[in-house]
Amino acid sequence: WRRPTDARGRGGVQRPGARPATRRRRALTSIARGAARRRPLRSTPVPPTDPSGPVAHAPVDPVLLAARPPCTERDVIEIAGRFGTTATAARDLGSERDRTFALVDDAGAWLAILKVSNAAEDPHTLDMESEVVQHIAAVDPDLPVAAPRAVPADPDGPRRVTWRHEGRDHWCRLYDVMPGHGRHDPRLLDDRALVAWGATTARLGRAM
Repeated sequence: WRRPTDARGRGGVQRPGARPATRRRRALTSIARGAARRRPLRSTPVPPTDPSGPVAHAPVDPVLLAARPPCTERDVIEIAGRFGTTATAARDLGSERDRTFALVDDAGAWLAILKVSNAAEDPHTLDMESEVVQHIAAVDPDLPVAAPRAVPADPDGPRRVTWRHEGRDHWCRLYDVMPGHGRHDPRLLDDRALVAWGATTARLGRAM
């Protein structure tokens, strides 16, 4: 059996009465319609912004704009005493928008870490952070986390005290000292350290 062909040897069966030119027009029209359906949508060009015109800015968190607490070493030692920690010196560890200090004794040993938040921090947010750490410690007691210390004068209350300066309150929290290195080049970590890092991250996520 052979497929019928036209006089020029092209395959297909002609419809009675159809002309070759008509068939070609219909075929081209069908192809054009299919291409139009597949053609991706063109995005509308956006005119360039006038650099001299006004620029809209998203609102900035007040915490990022507030000044860092201007507490001195003497202030820090006094605040630590309210947590029941007697320190002889305080070392500023640096912080982005707060103040963080290592409290040390006469021998230079680290006793605790004191964090003084700026006045724009919401105390409810600070309490949430403390409660998360306490929850982690309750779920996975063997997972080392820096837990905030309770205030001896109010052991069941929020784990923070206030330091007032120029009419503004700065909330202060005291944390345990964690062993290890604060900064380490990740390229120098061996496989054992990377595995331990992953396991600790997984335990932390599960405990939260």
